[in-house]
Amino acid sequence: MIIVVDCVGCNEEKHVDIPTKAWVKWKNSNVSLQVVWPEGSANDRELLISQLCGTCYDEWCGFDYEDEETYEDE
Repeated sequence: MIIVVDCVGCNEEKHVDIPTKAWVKWKNSNVSLQVVWPEGSANDRELLISQLCGTCYDEWCGFDYEDEETYEDE
């Protein structure tokens, strides 16, 4: 099923394709979305939970990809 979400950060309409069974279980229980839909992307799950798209979530939470350090195995 396709769920339409308006991001509260950028006001863009986003579409999430989630299995109906996972959607119904999540909406009708206290089970976390990550448990009922582990194959869903983190961005899609966050959009359904907080109504923030991935870009806005990163901006609002202060994550800056340019500050991310890459560590290599020695």
